[in-house]
Order: sequence, then structure tokens, then C-alpha cells
Amino acid sequence: MGVKRSIGYGLAGSSILGVGVAAKRLFALDRQRGAYRRAWESHSLATLKWLSDLDGQGGTTGALEDRDEENAGAKDEENAHAQRPFVYVALGDSSVQGIGASSVEESYPARLASAIETAKGQKVALINISLSGATSESVEMGQIPLMRGLGLLDPGSEPDLVTLTIGGNDVMVPQITPSAYSLAIARILDALKGRVLVSTIPSFAPMSQDARAQDMSELLAEEARAHGAGLVDIRALSQSWSLASYAFHYHAADMFHPNTQAYAAWAQEFYNVLAKDAGLRPLDVASAPQWGIGSHRVAESEA
Repeated sequence: MGVKRSIGYGLAGSSILGVGVAAKRLFALDRQRGAYRRAWESHSLATLKWLSDLDGQGGTTGALEDRDEENAGAKDEENAHAQRPFVYVALGDSSVQGIGASSVEESYPARLASAIETAKGQKVALINISLSGATSESVEMGQIPLMRGLGLLDPGSEPDLVTLTIGGNDVMVPQITPSAYSLAIARILDALKGRVLVSTIPSFAPMSQDARAQDMSELLAEEARAHGAGLVDIRALSQSWSLASYAFHYHAADMFHPNTQAYAAWAQEFYNVLAKDAGLRPLDVASAPQWGIGSHRVAESEA
């Protein structure tokens, strides 16, 4: 009887410890929302200042003396092209913020930016204006107007790349019908110019909402093709993993957001589509250096 009682206490203790660890991870994940948002805001402000400073310098580090006017103009143009960063704007929801990753530097936009910089040998100016909890309506009513206000939709000032990942929250809001989602995506893509990559909605299996995710992903894909946007099939990627692997190896503690491993796979999918579209060399995104976020607020988490 004493042995059985000891075993029972041991199992109970292990169970309590497991619950405690899970609760700690969930709390850390919840704290990410504010920490990651502030980190990206700080980074994006620093990036915008950097771009503004480059504009003020004409994209150069200063003119050389004793040059005739014609040679000076040619040299300035050459320097401006060499020093001009690749401007990348990330739109979307908490998955674009990197919620669930160990740090904002492990988010898929940060990993993708590092891969682009490695492949092109050109600095990347990443402006992440995504929002945790965003739906397609949030992008249309908040993020697109913000781009417009920053001059990122002005003719001749469009980013070199825009990525859009939106729909996970739309799936969870019954009031947002698939047709309303499709129309919002169409209006968003109407507003964007230049190279745009749009990702499908990951699998929600085994949840009942997976049927909505499938319908919305198909509609999103139709709009992407109609607007000439590149399609990154994150849904197919998530369905390529076994259900057990998807649930326990590619999700954060809340079993909703992707984790660091998942975001690494997402970044590779984005890069593969971009490389094919833009003629970049094949690259293992994991081999690229960790992204150096331009912020003193580098948020991290154990989630």
C-alpha cells in the first residue's frame, strides 16, 4: 500500500509540474503580443529613418571633389543604385509578427529578409506593419492606409516586395463570410503594386473550422492569380506533415500559432516562390545569418 501511495504521489507531482510548465509557456506566449509589437514598431521606425536619411543623401555617402558635372552625375547614379536597399513590407496578422517563435528574429519576415540579403548581396529594409489579431478587414482599413500615409504606395516609391499573410483570424470569425473575405482580399491586392506574395491559410485540422480555411484559401488563391500575385501555399505545406507532427512539432504552446520550426519552413516556402519569380539563386534559408533587427527592443520568449 505504501508503494502504491508513493507512486500515486509521484504521478500527481509530475502532473502538477507538467501543468505548471504549460501554464508558464502560455503566459510567455501571451506576453509576446505586446513585446513583439513594440519590437517591430521600434524596428520599423528605425528603418523608415534610415530610408529617409538615404533619400536626404541622394542614396550616396557624399560626392567626391574635383569631378566634372557629367562624371559626378554618373557616379552619383551608380552609387545610389549600389546603396539602395531592397524595401520589403510585411502585412498581416500575428503570424507575421512571429507570435509563437522564440524571438522576433525567428519570424518568417525576418528569416526571409536575411535570405534575400544573402542572395542579392543587398541590404534589406524590412518594414513590418502587421498586427496581432488582424483580419482581412484590419489590413484593408489599417495597414493599407498606413502604407499610403508613409508614401509606400506612391508611384515610383512602391516596395520591392510586399508579403501578405491574412485569414487565420477570419476563419475563426463566423460573421466574416468566405465571399466577404474574398472581396476584401481583392481590394487589398488592388491597392498593392509591384511584386506581391500572398500565402494561403494553414490547415486547421482536426478542428471543424478547417472547411472554412479550405474555402477561404481557394478564394484567396483565385484572387492572387487574378491580380498577378505570387502564391505561397502554406496550407499545402501544413498538410504535408502528419497530424501528430503538425500539432506537436510545428505549433506553439497555445496549439494555434506556429513555432520557430514552422516559421523557418514558411520562410523557405516564401523564398522559393520569390526566387523563381525574381530569378534569385536557390538558397537554404536556414543557412542565412540571423536577421539583425534594427531595434533596441529585441523581444524573446520561451514559448
